[in-house]
Amino acid sequence: MNYARRQQYRRLAHAGKAALASVIAALLGFLVASAGAAVLGGLLFLMAAGLGFYARRWLSLAGRSRVGARSEDEVQRALAPLVAEGWRLRHSLRWHGRGDIDSVAIAPTGVAVAIETKCAARRPAVSPAQPGGTRREVLGSNGLPGSER
Repeated sequence: MNYARRQQYRRLAHAGKAALASVIAALLGFLVASAGAAVLGGLLFLMAAGLGFYARRWLSLAGRSRVGARSEDEVQRALAPLVAEGWRLRHSLRWHGRGDIDSVAIAPTGVAVAIETKCAARRPAVSPAQPGGTRREVLGSNGLPGSER
């Protein structure tokens, strides 16, 4: 399992804990408010709302990690044919501190290449060279293919 996938699961766990705490605070707020302590109940509702926003943030971060994990999986699939040519591939190598080395490709000659996977926003686009085709291209910030560099 790659680092981005582990990070996604950690972030989902944070989101789940915050959401559970939000629900508990809301229920306590309802119970306290119905018992006559409206101010304390209101504070608990306010805390529940804050925890809800906190859970939403963790959920958003987990979505970003999911995109990174899918990108790393795509790179692994793209590199897989090199094995038939004698290359050795290693993926998700642990690195001290934060993160990992996404992929290392070792040529039959012994030369190694470390590959860091990055992902960019992609939109499906019909290639001008193939009218009606279904080819996907990476569109850069100015909307032109290959201009993201």
